[in-house]
Amino acid sequence: MNKIMTFFNKNKIVLSFIMCIILCITTIYTYNAAVNKSLDLILVPVANKHLKSGQLITVDDIDYLEVCQHLKDPFYIVDVDKIINKRVEIFNSVAQNSMFYTELLTEESEISDSSIYKLNSGEVAVQIDADIKSSYANSIIVGHNVDLYYQGDATSYNSNENIIVYGQIVKSARVIDVKDKDGFSMNGDAFETDVIVVALKQEDAHIVNVAKALGYVSPIISYDNLNESVTNNYYDLEKMKQIILGNSIDVILVKSTDNE
Repeated sequence: MNKIMTFFNKNKIVLSFIMCIILCITTIYTYNAAVNKSLDLILVPVANKHLKSGQLITVDDIDYLEVCQHLKDPFYIVDVDKIINKRVEIFNSVAQNSMFYTELLTEESEISDSSIYKLNSGEVAVQIDADIKSSYANSIIVGHNVDLYYQGDATSYNSNENIIVYGQIVKSARVIDVKDKDGFSMNGDAFETDVIVVALKQEDAHIVNVAKALGYVSPIISYDNLNESVTNNYYDLEKMKQIILGNSIDVILVKSTDNE
């Protein structure tokens, strides 16, 4: 033991120098390994254009981007075979030059009529024609509540002449989709509203569809909608409904009985 200590004491400088060399070599090796790893590039599939809600993804929709291996994210898809023939999730989209994330894609078999719109029990999805003006310059989006107003002609009870009728027929209709003229859901800056889809109770849906056949139904944004408050109605909703239904014929389903 004494011999070993004597050896270390006599060769302290030499041993320190050797340790420094070993440390430098280790540092250089670690640095080079880190640099090589950062320069190790992989190809990652990206969308070459904006992909809209429900859209089927094909090979023509995909380009590739080189990224560093160490930046690989477990949430985006690297294998292109796991992207092709998938659909973009309902109410989502994939931006141009964006990678494909697992939560934005779904199997085509999972896109069904029942999953297109989130309807509550007893609700019906009704389409309202719109444009850049009636949509408040594309400001109406999914999740908003809008009032629905009718404008059209009706027959006067007194003179049997056509008169102009305007007023509210539905209060606080929930917007569940906004589509462009090609039928795609609202996405991107170039979008222009063509149809607004609202969720209505069956009775209100009937009134709105009759009103659409007789005249024009437009969405209106009100203070109550924006602030989720309730004030007294300015229009007599029941009277508006009577006027609209008075110009149409209702077909009522009557259940037959065994006694007939």
